[in-house]
Amino acid sequence: MPRARKHRYRFTEKALERQIKDYFNRVASLGDDVPTREKHYDSDCPNLALFLEATGGKNYKFKYVKPTGKTAFEQINEYGAITPEQARNIAKEWEANRIGGKPFGIQKRSHEDNITLKEFFEKFYLPHIKNEIRTWARQEYNFNEYLEKLHDIPILDLTSKNILSVLLPIRDGIAEDNKDESGKLHKEKTGKPTYMNLRSLISSIFKYSKTAIGNPNDNPITSTSVPRYKPKEREVIWTNAEREAFLAAVAKEKEPWKSIWMLLYLTGLRRFNMLALEWSEIHWEIRKIIIPGEKFKNKEKYCLQMSEPVFQILSKLKENATSNIWVFPSKTSQTGHIIDTKKATRRMRKLSGLPADKLYFHGMRHVCASEYANKGVSLYDMMDIFGWKDVQLPKRYGKNRPDRLSEIVNKMGNIMGNMAQTSPE
Repeated sequence: MPRARKHRYRFTEKALERQIKDYFNRVASLGDDVPTREKHYDSDCPNLALFLEATGGKNYKFKYVKPTGKTAFEQINEYGAITPEQARNIAKEWEANRIGGKPFGIQKRSHEDNITLKEFFEKFYLPHIKNEIRTWARQEYNFNEYLEKLHDIPILDLTSKNILSVLLPIRDGIAEDNKDESGKLHKEKTGKPTYMNLRSLISSIFKYSKTAIGNPNDNPITSTSVPRYKPKEREVIWTNAEREAFLAAVAKEKEPWKSIWMLLYLTGLRRFNMLALEWSEIHWEIRKIIIPGEKFKNKEKYCLQMSEPVFQILSKLKENATSNIWVFPSKTSQTGHIIDTKKATRRMRKLSGLPADKLYFHGMRHVCASEYANKGVSLYDMMDIFGWKDVQLPKRYGKNRPDRLSEIVNKMGNIMGNMAQTSPE
């Protein structure tokens, strides 16, 4: 992928239209040879930029330098919603506020004081994360799915009491909204992991409101007001019977989920990397899946050597592919690929008879890692296979296995005992 070019010229209606038309014509004709994002800067206002995205995004941004020295950008508005002159004036005002120690746009946006949480999310937060966070679709889903009772509360009036009234029932698995027609709870919609995801989402929204509308209030999400919970131990070990039950259930599944479950079991890829897998990331000639750093958790390029079963599954999917981009496309998803896994997970649990703590989507990564550890794969080999930086991560999967330790000790005892017997006196 070529590096993005930077353009600097005076922003006018004609100049911008010409540059935008040129960029998207290059995207249409050259495809991957064109940067996925191109930055244009206003020569009259160094703080004003226009971001062009290959996916169709066109947004005015405010450029500034954080106290840490890192360059950052804040969303001003979409191209076309305001004129270049209006965008330039906003950028100049925000820069003056920044120099004066005021939140960006606080004077201009004082009329936003009574904006509700839902209005702020749709008008400011969602456009911001669409360009900054790869999991924006999941955040949008969680906001609409779980936080409806908070939507109409003005963001300046949001308190920890309001938040806990919604999150505690979800944490404890008693939320009325999570019951189906029979009155039974959907357990995957409740519990501490969901609670923590929503806690993080609300905190992120509130933090961004300080910059976007100058929210003067302290963040209602603190360790004491809305407590955190440690994640459960990342270790899922299947017995032989549980493994056979899973494989039998996969055989009954339909595509694409049949392939998704098997690939999860065989590769241990994270949820996002699996569902957002692109055909361009599969290198058939060297039998490797290469995921770029911007899509991987540790921000480094990840290479996975394909085993023969993985190669065969992907080859079959390629033969029947309906998308030139996504391995697992979706016509209903905003991202173009499958996102929602809840129905598929419930269906797999029913088919296999495995409980929720033994079968959940990200848990398949732990299953795969546990299988590798149980077969005696070294910790450092596991770090390479799963893309870990910290040796403590594979240690989680190799501990507390007395049967494995006993096997190793007995094997080494026999080897060393034979050596002692055959050594000259």
